[in-house]
Amino acid sequence: MHLRHSVCLLTGLLALPLVDAQTPGPTPTVDELVAKNLEAKGGAAALAAIQTVRFEGRLLVNQGQLEMKYSETKKRPGKVRTDAVLQGMNLVQAYNGTSGWKIFPLYGRKDPEKMSADEAKSLVEETEIGGPLENWKAQDKAVTYLGTEDVEGTAAHKLKVVRKNGDVSYVYLDPDYFLEIRIIDQRVEQGAQVEVETDLGDYEKVNGVYFPFSIEAGSKGSTDKQKTIIEKGEANVPVDDAIFRVPRESREMIYSTTAMRFFNFFLSSLAFVGVAAGEQAPYSSATISGLGARNIGSATMSGRVAAIAANRESTGKLTIFVGAASGGVWKSEDGGTHYRPVFDEQPVQSIGAIALDPKNAKNVWVGTGEPWVRNSVSIGDGIYKSTDGGETWNKAGLPNSERISQIIVSPKSSDTVFVAVPGALWSDSPDRGLYKTTDGGKTWNLILKGPNLSTGASTIAMDPANPNMLFAGLWDFRRQGWTYRSGGETPNDPSGSGLFRSTDGGATWKEITPEANKGFPKKPYGRLAVAIAPSNPKRVYAFVESTDSALFVSDDGGQTWAQRDKSQWMVWRPFYFANLIVDPKNPDRVFKTDGALILSEDGGKSFTTVGGFQWRAWRCARRLDRSDQPANRHLRRRRRDLVCLRWRQPLVEGEQPAHFAVLSRERGRRRSLSGLRRIAGQQLLGRPVGISRRHHQCAVGKRLQRRRLLHFRRSG
Repeated sequence: MHLRHSVCLLTGLLALPLVDAQTPGPTPTVDELVAKNLEAKGGAAALAAIQTVRFEGRLLVNQGQLEMKYSETKKRPGKVRTDAVLQGMNLVQAYNGTSGWKIFPLYGRKDPEKMSADEAKSLVEETEIGGPLENWKAQDKAVTYLGTEDVEGTAAHKLKVVRKNGDVSYVYLDPDYFLEIRIIDQRVEQGAQVEVETDLGDYEKVNGVYFPFSIEAGSKGSTDKQKTIIEKGEANVPVDDAIFRVPRESREMIYSTTAMRFFNFFLSSLAFVGVAAGEQAPYSSATISGLGARNIGSATMSGRVAAIAANRESTGKLTIFVGAASGGVWKSEDGGTHYRPVFDEQPVQSIGAIALDPKNAKNVWVGTGEPWVRNSVSIGDGIYKSTDGGETWNKAGLPNSERISQIIVSPKSSDTVFVAVPGALWSDSPDRGLYKTTDGGKTWNLILKGPNLSTGASTIAMDPANPNMLFAGLWDFRRQGWTYRSGGETPNDPSGSGLFRSTDGGATWKEITPEANKGFPKKPYGRLAVAIAPSNPKRVYAFVESTDSALFVSDDGGQTWAQRDKSQWMVWRPFYFANLIVDPKNPDRVFKTDGALILSEDGGKSFTTVGGFQWRAWRCARRLDRSDQPANRHLRRRRRDLVCLRWRQPLVEGEQPAHFAVLSRERGRRRSLSGLRRIAGQQLLGRPVGISRRHHQCAVGKRLQRRRLLHFRRSG
C-alpha cells in the first residue's frame, strides 16, 4: 500500500530477455549511479527542497476486486501516514518519527493499535521521500553495485543497500533513465524472513521532482499483488504534525502482535468481510445450473496497436483502419468518432500490417501475425484482402507466413503488392522473405530471401514517385524458451540480416555494404528499419542494430551514407523499436517509435521526446497535427490521464491530419468522456476534442481485462 512498494505495469508485459548489442563499457561506480538517479529525479537540490508530499489516488486489492480511496502523506524528518477508505471505514498506518501505530476498523475494532518495531520497519523505510538512495552516506547505509540484472527484459543496474539495522534493499535502476524500476526489500519481522518485491513506474513531476504514480507490490513470487494508482500529487503543502500522532493518546493503546508490514496483508480479508456485511444470498450449484460455457474473448495478450491506415476522400470523409496485436481490425467511417470491429469472423485476430490501395481505397490489405516479436505474441495465417472497404474478406495467400510486418501497394497498379514476411518466431521456416504479387494476390513470388531459414524480411520502403525503386531489410532472429537473439548467435557472429536496394521493382537486388557504399556500418547486423522521405526520395534513413547501433542517412538514394544519432535511443532494445516515419513534407523531420515517440528535426543528428516516456507500456497509434509543426510536444507526463502507452505505429497523412487513435489498457482507471475530452484538448491540440470509445476484452489467467480504444478528434 505504501508508495515505495509500488509499480505501474500498464501493460502487464511478459518478461523478455534483452539482447545487449553494445560493447561493455566501464563499470559504473555507486556514486555515479546515485548521482544519475538524483539527476533523473530532478536534482539533489530540488529533492532536498521538498519537505512534505501528499499523494491521493486509488488502491486495488484482490486482483482489482476491491477498490479503495487512498492517500499518503510524508513529512521530513521521518514521518508518514497512509489512509485507505472502504465502505466508510478508514484504515490507517502512521509513523511519527519514533514509533508506529495503526487503526484496523474491522469487526468493530476502532481503537488505535501500537505497532511493534518489526511491524513499523516498512513505515520507517516509507518515510524516505527520495527513496533508499537519498543521503545514503549520511544515514550510514552501505551501498554496493552488483552489476546488471534482467528485470522483465531490461538490463537494470542493481544496487544493494544495507541499512543500519541489517535490513537489505535491492534497488534496480533503468539503464536509460536511472529511475528505480524495482525494489526488493529483505527484512526480519518477528523472527521470520520477509521479502517484498516492488515495481515502480509512470513517473510524474511534483514540484520539479519525479515520483512514481502507479504502483504494484507484494510478496516476491506472488501473483496477487496490491496496486496503487496515484491521481494527484502535491509537495511542500502545510502538514500538521498532529496527523502522525496517535489519536486519543490518553487511552491505553491495544498492543497488536499481528504482523502487518503494510495493508496488503489484511486487505485480502476485506472481500470476505464485505460479503458478510452485505449478507449475500446462499450460493449453490443450482445458481448456475442453467448457464452454458461461453467465449469471453481472446486468451492472448492484447493492448498493442500494430498497424493503422487511413484514407481521406475528396468530400473530407476520413476512414480509418486500426489493427490490434491480438484484437482484430477496427474501422471508423466518421473520422474516428465511432469504431466497429470488421475482422471478427476471420479465424485469426493477430494483426501485423494494414495497407490501403492508393488508387482505390476500397481495396484493403491486412497481414496477420504481430511482427513485434515478444514472447507473448500471437501468430497469423497469411494475408487477407477486402474489395468493399473491409466489410467482407478473402484470404489472399501466404498461409505459412506466421507474421507479416509491412505491406506496400504500388501507386501505379492496384494488383502489384509487396509484403515483408519476418516469418516464424520459434523455428526455422522456408516461407520467410519479401513477396510480390502482380495479379492482386492470386499468385505470389518470393523475390528476396535470406541466406538461412531464420532470416526473413522485416522492412520495405518504396519511392512514391518511382515505384521501381525499393529498399528492403532482411532480419535474422530466433526466440527460444530461455533466450532470444536478433542477428547471429552472438553479437559478433555472422548474421543473415542486411539492407538491399532494387531499381527494377524487385526483379534484382543489390546489397548495401560498407565496401560498396561508403559510410554504411560493418556487419553483422540485427534488425533494420528503412524509410524514404516522400518529399525528397534521395533522402533515405536506415536504422541498423549492431554492436554499434545507430541511425544512418543517405542523400543520394543509398549510394553513400553518413552516421547520425547513436544515442541511447538507438541502442535501447533495437530489435523491438525498429520503426522510422519521415514527415511527408520535410525530409529532415523523422520520427522513431521507442518507449516514447522521439523526433529529429535536423535529419537524424539528434532526437527529442515528443511522446511521454513510460518504462513499461503498450502501444499507441497517432496522427500528426500538421507536418510543418512539432505536434503535441506537451504529451509527456500525463499518462495517467490519457493512458497512452508505448508508441508503435504513427500514422502520418500529408495534408490535413488531425486525429489520434489510442489503444489502451484501462487498468481500473475511470475517466469521464468529458474529462478525457478536456485533457486531450489541453495537452494535445490546445482546443476541445471529440472522443468515442470501444472495448476489447481478453482473458489473462483468471482475470477478464478490458481495453478501450479511444480516438481523439479535433473539433474546430
